Amino acid sequence: MNNLHDLKFNELTGRTLTVLSSTDSSLNGVSGLVINETKNTFHILNNQRKKIIPKSNCIFNFNDNSESINGSILIGRPQNRLAKVRKL
Repeated sequence: MNNLHDLKFNELTGRTLTVLSSTDSSLNGVSGLVINETKNTFHILNNQRKKIIPKSNCIFNFNDNSESINGSILIGRPQNRLAKVRKL
């Protein structure tokens, strides 16, 4: 996964997520394993505790990639995002 285009069309469950910045300062720097994804949130496992992170107003990094992605790009049902046809 080398670019953001690939990231927004792939399964995100099972990846490590880090919140780089958020309008909610308590979420800045939070990281964990994505265990579920809904239309507007990520459910992550952080230190054996489940946390719900909103997609909007957050900037994420997945699997310690050098690139970050704005959460507003990821808003939507995961099954609909995965079903979109990619043009090659």
